[in-house]
Amino acid sequence: MILVFAGTKEGREIANLLIQEGYPLIVSVTDNYGKKLLPPNVMCHQGKLNQEQLAEFIVNHRINLMIDATHPFAVEASQNAIDVCKKKHVEYIRFEREKAVLPKSPLIHLVKDFPEAARLAVTTGKRIFLTIGSKNIAVFCALAKKSKAEIVLRVLPSPGVLENCLKYLSPSRIIALQGPCSVALNKAMFQEYQTDVIVTKDSGREGGTEAKIEAALSLAIPIIIIQRPAVIYPNQVNNYQELLTKVNSL
Repeated sequence: MILVFAGTKEGREIANLLIQEGYPLIVSVTDNYGKKLLPPNVMCHQGKLNQEQLAEFIVNHRINLMIDATHPFAVEASQNAIDVCKKKHVEYIRFEREKAVLPKSPLIHLVKDFPEAARLAVTTGKRIFLTIGSKNIAVFCALAKKSKAEIVLRVLPSPGVLENCLKYLSPSRIIALQGPCSVALNKAMFQEYQTDVIVTKDSGREGGTEAKIEAALSLAIPIIIIQRPAVIYPNQVNNYQELLTKVNSL
């Protein structure tokens, strides 16, 4: 049995690919929204799994291969999967989407983490447009309050995400919209909110990073890009054919 850690477009497409190839599989997603996006005939587990729960799940469902197709910034989930697979002698494959192609521009600023991005953002402009998800907004809001900057946040329109965001921002400062967005739509949002600086993550082309960069540069707006966390994946692939070849060999 194959366990696919999904939560991304690639995770869903990998599930479809394996179903077409006739492999038995279970797809793990964190919430009901992710579950609704899966094919109706696929077995699904909904909810986060810590190391102990994942180990038990592997034993109970006789998992002998795990495919980790989580988001590049879902470090805890990936590290748990790597550690548990090693302990349980389960094959592990990481599907890592390609990084964004970054043009050379003085408007592009690379940073290593969210606190560094927040510090740079509040010194770059007074109207900060965030497309970083909801988990790390507290540090931005704290610094923005001190520097009297305004934040606009674009996030996934799911109840849990919005509930968290409303602890820090008024509804008028939250754009609930599922990405990735086109260059034109990004430009329209940046202009509508009179953006001085944009903060995003290197989620790759599939995550819409390149479209945000193109929109920012066309408007001469500085864009701060948070680089991916350093994770040592033991068995990594970047395309579906390479993934399928590895699965077939196992």
